Amino acid sequence: MKEKGFATIFALCLMLAFALVVKGIHESGKNFAYETKDLQTEFDLQNAADVGIYMAAAKVEKNPKLLPVNPNPYLNANKNYRRNLINKKIESISVKVTGERIGVYHFQELYPSYSKEDKGATQDVYILFSRAEAENKRIGGKSYRRAFAYVRAGTIHFME
Repeated sequence: MKEKGFATIFALCLMLAFALVVKGIHESGKNFAYETKDLQTEFDLQNAADVGIYMAAAKVEKNPKLLPVNPNPYLNANKNYRRNLINKKIESISVKVTGERIGVYHFQELYPSYSKEDKGATQDVYILFSRAEAENKRIGGKSYRRAFAYVRAGTIHFME
């Protein structure tokens, strides 16, 4: 008699474990469906954030006085030297770009990409941070993507 009770309880535990595995597979499939549904939105947000960086870089290139020089970014790391450069709405996506100009000190080691004049020199660099956000009706809030780049000698270098 005792063996029949043990076998019954063991069979019930196995069925419970099997049901939990099936439920986990089902939920992971639903998560994948949500991810693929929002893929286009996330792609559009990232593109808008990148476009904001390009627009801000072109704006600063035309008028470098938009970003004042921060004499010591390590001591003056506050918002006094940061400027809002772009605040634009592209369809349902709002893009905001802020920027700051800082001095970058090159390494003492001379790497192949540096010329001999660059060794130990300071160069002005524009730091740009872009954030694109839009309403996400599925989660009932906002989704956003960001882009971070610096501009050195007219070339944009993304930091992602």
